[in-house]
Amino acid sequence: MIGKQFKGSDFNRCLNYVLKKEGASIIGGTVASTEPSSLTSEFHFYTDINPRVTKPMFHGILSNPEPLDDLTWHLIGNQYLKLMGFTQNPYLLVRHSDRPHDHIHIVAGRVKANGSCVSDSFDYYQSLKAIRQIEKQFNLSSPQSKYTQNIPSVEELPSINYIKSTINALCQQPNLSLLELLRSLEAYEIGVSFHKTKNQKIRGISYHHGNRRLTGTQLGKTYTWPGLTQRRNLSYYPEQQTVLEELALSTDINSSLNEQQSSLIDLIDESTEQSTKVTTSTTRKDRRARRR
Repeated sequence: MIGKQFKGSDFNRCLNYVLKKEGASIIGGTVASTEPSSLTSEFHFYTDINPRVTKPMFHGILSNPEPLDDLTWHLIGNQYLKLMGFTQNPYLLVRHSDRPHDHIHIVAGRVKANGSCVSDSFDYYQSLKAIRQIEKQFNLSSPQSKYTQNIPSVEELPSINYIKSTINALCQQPNLSLLELLRSLEAYEIGVSFHKTKNQKIRGISYHHGNRRLTGTQLGKTYTWPGLTQRRNLSYYPEQQTVLEELALSTDINSSLNEQQSSLIDLIDESTEQSTKVTTSTTRKDRRARRR
């Protein structure tokens, strides 16, 4: 499944495009109207609650190579919006049949009923992550580009080779920036953390996958911070450091939670095993005492 997203302010123009296409059909939503003009008024009822939001309109497109029925698209659209943070927002789901690939359009207001706005921080990554989750949930195929089709699965290689293979494949993309690489790595469950100088400038990078953490030096020269920015020529600007650190922090938190859950499961298993041993030992002693 492939997803695209746009943000803007002209609901009427977007709704006219989405609804006036030949064969367009409404398959879901929380709004009552079916005409662009009246729908625009419904969306503006919410956006007027928070006039500070300059781009209150969200327009998303989800497409799948294989055709799906209306009910499945309806469920997918609802799940996508939920994963993107649209929980108390007006929205409309419209299916189009004007292209060879099956697809739906999602028009939603970013302002919620309580006046808050759906955050657009890292929304590209959030959308990618949501789509991968939906693919698993609905058993859909994931698109393979020429840059990612050779990336092995997690089960096929140990962590060190999996991380290196993924970075090598993604770095084949032309004009790739360092920020784009790190966002793409997160989609493959590879997180990063940075090592900084006394002046708080980034000087090194580490990668983590599952419970394994590896420095760039451990992987090789082209995986270090200088290796990415100089040897691989990935574009990076110092003013992007805050964004990189926020991205690294979010992946580190998720990784830590996964590690804690794994440790808790191991602890429970270990406690259960010890309890079983104690119970077995006690039972044997009781039997011996009875025999005596």
